Formats: sequence, C-alpha cells, structure tokens
Amino acid sequence: MNKQEMLAYLLLYAANIDAHIDAEEKKIIRQKLSSKEEWKKVRQVFEDDSDPVRTEKITYWIENASEEQKKDLLVEVKKLMQADGDFSVAENYLLKLLGHF
Repeated sequence: MNKQEMLAYLLLYAANIDAHIDAEEKKIIRQKLSSKEEWKKVRQVFEDDSDPVRTEKITYWIENASEEQKKDLLVEVKKLMQADGDFSVAENYLLKLLGHF
C-alpha cells in the first residue's frame, strides 16, 4: 500500500471504531485517495482483514512513522472523528492510543 492508501486504511479503522461509517466520514476518506479504484482496493483489503490484522498493520505503520508523520496522522483522525459531531467512548480511546505512539 502506498502512503495515501495507508492513511485511508487508518481512517477507515477510525471511522469503523464505533461500528458505523457515515456518509461524511466516507467522503473525507475518499478525498484522501486519487481514484475510485484506490478506494475500492483499500475498502476491500480493510474488509478482508480481521480486526487483529487491522490493528497489527496500523501499529506497524505508526511505529515506523516519523514524529511529524505521527502528528499528521493524529490530526487526520481527529478531523475524521469530528465529521459526525460526536466523539464516542471508542473514538476517544483510539485517540488516546494514537497519542501515545
């Protein structure tokens, strides 16, 4: 996966953390990708992965990112979570975890 696709995967994970991806969240994620084909690819990989595999991939990407990249990822996740105007308990927990990397 390229950088854009990894970001979209992480955002899909964040959007799905409360078991629902709304239209605004989907729109934000799709804007991070350059084509509809990339969206389909990322979505398919995400759906095919189990939750432990998703967590493992995301942890690996974050652990291997620079400090600046980690800050950028956190900003992107926060923007996404603000899209529905509500932070669930699960979303807040994910933000705390991302902030500790």
